[in-house]
Amino acid sequence: MGLFDKIKQKLGFYQNLTKNLSKANQLQTKTLPKPNQKTITLKSAFKTSEFPLRVFLIVGKQGTGKTTLAKNLSQYYENNGIKVINVEKLEDLEVSEAVLVIDDLRRDLTKTIMTKIVESFRVVRHKKQIIILTHHILNDIPSDLLKLSDKVIMFNTSFNPNQPFSKVNLIISKNKKEALHEVVLSLEPYQYVIIKNNKVYGKFSNMDIQPIIGDSYGKEIALINGKRRKNNILEVSAINNRLLDEIYNRIPEFDYLTVTEKIISLKKEFPRLKPKVITAIVGTTPANTWKTLSIARKKGLIP
Repeated sequence: MGLFDKIKQKLGFYQNLTKNLSKANQLQTKTLPKPNQKTITLKSAFKTSEFPLRVFLIVGKQGTGKTTLAKNLSQYYENNGIKVINVEKLEDLEVSEAVLVIDDLRRDLTKTIMTKIVESFRVVRHKKQIIILTHHILNDIPSDLLKLSDKVIMFNTSFNPNQPFSKVNLIISKNKKEALHEVVLSLEPYQYVIIKNNKVYGKFSNMDIQPIIGDSYGKEIALINGKRRKNNILEVSAINNRLLDEIYNRIPEFDYLTVTEKIISLKKEFPRLKPKVITAIVGTTPANTWKTLSIARKKGLIP
């Protein structure tokens, strides 16, 4: 038999072998479980609803003023017509269009509730929920909840900034941990600081809630009440969300500026922004905006 005939014979053998091999189980392939959904992140959570993120984590030793701050926050919303629920069981977390207050509950219950909040974080804003949670130990708060929170509010409390597994690593960078530790330990009773975007703001009194709620300009109240709160010329809801995002990108300390500083900063960063829009964003009067801009121009602060 020639070489060509031998090759042909072998090819025929392999072709027959291939024909006899069993086919893959198509049904089994179709029923393979799909991979898990993407991890919830603060960025992805913001895409789910126009309702502002209102999850306030308040941390500090007992007796430092956490509960008073929580009451002041809930009173603010109650005065604006929003119901307040003091959470005592998991079912309370299902209430929509409400302030849910979780104030230093029994440790096992608090942990369960915090875990439940993380699991349902995507629907928190769809349900128009405002969550106020106080706790005395930073490391007891689930890591995912710390990552998802826009602001962490801290009263005087102790933590080890050099501990490798300390959850303070989730809210501030390594080179700022020592400074945060010193600031927190120096806080007098009823004083707090805010940690946001890797920066520390304060000190503030627990009677002052504006640094906490001021970034939404009352939008959550308007959406829950089903009406628009007029702000002279412009409605708050008319402010483009993308513009607000850009403001915080360029002026990360915006919430903590005075009204005058906000007006001037906005005009510097966004020179084409009209005074009526600045008025609505800052929450002041048209007269004050015009006066502030006029003085700033005379002083050469803005073009």
